[in-house]
Amino acid sequence: MNRANLTKEYLGFEVRPTGHLLLLMPIRPPEKVGSIFLSYDSQDSIQAQQEICLVLAMGDNAYRQDGVGAELFANGPFCQVGDWVDTNQYEKHPKKWRHLPKLLCYYVNDTRVLGTYSDEDVEKALGLKLTADQIREDMKQKG
Repeated sequence: MNRANLTKEYLGFEVRPTGHLLLLMPIRPPEKVGSIFLSYDSQDSIQAQQEICLVLAMGDNAYRQDGVGAELFANGPFCQVGDWVDTNQYEKHPKKWRHLPKLLCYYVNDTRVLGTYSDEDVEKALGLKLTADQIREDMKQKG
């Protein structure tokens, strides 16, 4: 099954989740709020509590509509690559890469997506004065 994968665009390299897993990227808080600069630890703490994430990639078996558990997805997949989703902060498996210390992603089982957001709803839910496209652009790895 060939699925869209945004990991190269956002991370700079390709990651392919296995099985039923989704790879999610939470929104990184800004480095500066007003005139206050946030430390990396503060940014990491805020980001770890973030429950709205962007779906970067899906495993080949995510949302399969045949075999065991097919009845769960009778109405189709809960989300697609590129969607904003809501997750439970206690059911995410964090993933960090040594060469990208400011980057945090999560692996989540396909059944653990609680809801989806439109771009407009993400802007409202986060209370940022940024559009969803600006948030996506800020999330991409620079350099």
